[in-house]
Amino acid sequence: MRFSRYLVVVVIGVVVSACIDWLLSGVLFHGAYNATPEIWRTGLTEATKIGYSAAFSVIGVAAFAWLVGRSGRPDLRSALLVALAAWLAGPVPVLLTDLIWIKLDSTAVAVNGAEWLARFVVTGLAAAALL
Repeated sequence: MRFSRYLVVVVIGVVVSACIDWLLSGVLFHGAYNATPEIWRTGLTEATKIGYSAAFSVIGVAAFAWLVGRSGRPDLRSALLVALAAWLAGPVPVLLTDLIWIKLDSTAVAVNGAEWLARFVVTGLAAAALL
């Protein structure tokens, strides 16, 4: 796995997933996040929260791209299967458990789950094409 190609995959994954997150959470379903305002943290600016979230996204995309790259010669099918497996192993159980224990809007949880799946699929497709 060439490091320069790996970095391109990470950049593609981060940029495209940020656009998808903005479209889904920031535009189309923003109201779902306002349904339970009492659960959101205060004290940090919106820009600071977005900055931390972006940094965590880079970590997640980089780790997933590495996983796909290390799984052998990634092709489209295997990259999508790894994306589905990672989504089912990580975000899905966490989000559903959070939905049970924390007062979250179910639409917001579904949107967040869709964003995670999109992040894995986009990164997997980029990895299949470039690694």
